Amino acid sequence: MRPSLTAAQVQALPSRTALAFTAQDFAALRSARQQPQALQLRAEVLKLPPQRVDLARLAAIRTPVLLHPLQLANLRVFTHGDSYTASGRLPGGALVIQGASHAYVAPRLITPAATASRVSAKPAAASGFKAQAMMKPLPAVASTSTLVGRLQPQVGVLKDVLVQKTDYGVDVSFTRFGAVYDLTVECDDVEHDPRCTPDGALKLAQGALPVEGGAK
Repeated sequence: MRPSLTAAQVQALPSRTALAFTAQDFAALRSARQQPQALQLRAEVLKLPPQRVDLARLAAIRTPVLLHPLQLANLRVFTHGDSYTASGRLPGGALVIQGASHAYVAPRLITPAATASRVSAKPAAASGFKAQAMMKPLPAVASTSTLVGRLQPQVGVLKDVLVQKTDYGVDVSFTRFGAVYDLTVECDDVEHDPRCTPDGALKLAQGALPVEGGAK
């Protein structure tokens, strides 16, 4: 029988914490939505059938919905409460963007021998679907890029950027407009496709545009 932890051993259980959006976040979102590229992308999304993208439903969620123009050909968007997942096939690959207005806080365990050195809880910069993976230490990555596996406070319009090379492509986690996002690019030829490099994936992340969401 597995022994249970006492109250003294457990300081905090995993928790889903809603993120607080600031006036600056809403102002930045309003400004970004009025940019010509964002307006054009929204106009194109409006032409898609609601079975693929339900804009009325997206308008009601707290998370600002970022989409990329390259996803348009076969874009599908799903909502999960205040989170969303937008997926689209690319020539020779795929692009998935997940966004959420909450973060997950890792548990902190306290044993008698470690009471004096507590591990700080860290919010996972993920939409919940990859929260467990984001809490684990990143594996060593053979790459000349200093971006891989290192948290970057700011890269262009993106904040708290974390790039992770995978067997199938690249993951980029970041915050923008006060929400947390995870962009995954997959490539059929992961070794030679420039989109599946840290720089290529970052360009895709910076090219994502707000089209809906951000409800107060």
